[in-house]
Amino acid sequence: MEYIKIENDIVKGHYMGNMPTEQTEGVEYRPVKGYAGGRGVNLGMLDEHLRLKPMEILVKEGWVKIPKGKKYDSDKGYFVDLNDREKVETGIRELKPEEKIDGDYIVQKSIDELYKDKLISSDQYNEYIDQQREAAYRFEADPLGMQVMRGELEKEDWLKVIKSIKDRYPKVK
Repeated sequence: MEYIKIENDIVKGHYMGNMPTEQTEGVEYRPVKGYAGGRGVNLGMLDEHLRLKPMEILVKEGWVKIPKGKKYDSDKGYFVDLNDREKVETGIRELKPEEKIDGDYIVQKSIDELYKDKLISSDQYNEYIDQQREAAYRFEADPLGMQVMRGELEKEDWLKVIKSIKDRYPKVK
């Protein structure tokens, strides 16, 4: 016969053989079939057939605590990591001033956002704008400048491209 020993609503042992006939105060023996709950399990964690309840129910009833940074995924049947948004919402992770939430992820703020939030100076912002303009000039305007020098393009067309780059990447005062 297979049975478990219970003391104070805790499974203290799982045995095969004859159940003890002596009764001890606070100790109970119950017959089981295929018990897989282990020792130290509270009876509240077991169903009416003395089988371990599903994890989702154990979590819902508070028998199993959700580890920090995790959540229970009932579709998968196990704990999964919280995404960045959930970590911020639950207070596990704090956003740095230069960060923001985008969807479920923490991302760096754009240079415009950093400037608007006064996290960088106007000189730092303009230095970035200079780099953007330089790259655009190299890719868009410089080839046209060579065409102007060879007489293949009007200078005004080249200057329009330069102006459009400056308009696209405006500096701040």
